[in-house]
Amino acid sequence: LQGNGIMAVAKHFPGLGRTAVDPHFQLPRIDIDREEVEKINLPPFQAAIDEGVSAVMTSHAIYPAFDAETPATLSPAVLVTLLREKMGFEGPIITDDLEMGAIAKHFGVAEGARRSFVAGADILLICKNQENVLESISLLRSDLLKGEIKVERLDQSIQRIEKIKSRFLSPMDQVSIAKVEEYFNSKERA
Repeated sequence: LQGNGIMAVAKHFPGLGRTAVDPHFQLPRIDIDREEVEKINLPPFQAAIDEGVSAVMTSHAIYPAFDAETPATLSPAVLVTLLREKMGFEGPIITDDLEMGAIAKHFGVAEGARRSFVAGADILLICKNQENVLESISLLRSDLLKGEIKVERLDQSIQRIEKIKSRFLSPMDQVSIAKVEEYFNSKERA
């Protein structure tokens, strides 16, 4: 994909292979030990990271081997300690849709967005309800203004996103509306 100019995303970190429930509806708990995760789940992600994958998408599942209470999407132990520090991933971390039942039913969409951002996610997906988007923006903005989320944390995400955009998105030419109108209104087109 990336060789053809398309950003690739490795998902769902750190792996959903052992889940018995669908995170679209419920919050899975994947009770495997750290050794199995490191031996089975992490090598494909490490290979993708080593090859320069653009982004990594999080999993809405609890992995007690790393964090006994919090889904990976909301867990600094998974996103920062494991993915960034141990595995060396420097690109954007993207959440799966925060409106999925695993997050929305247990934390709420806006609180899930806030917790995920604080935990280290850079791009917060809210795919359906625009009211959830606005509520999440409001909560994050409020926390930034109160200093509960540091501006430096926001800057980290912006820098990661800008870096990947500059890698894949060519500078775009300005579009002249006058030239577009001229093109579509020309007699040759009529």
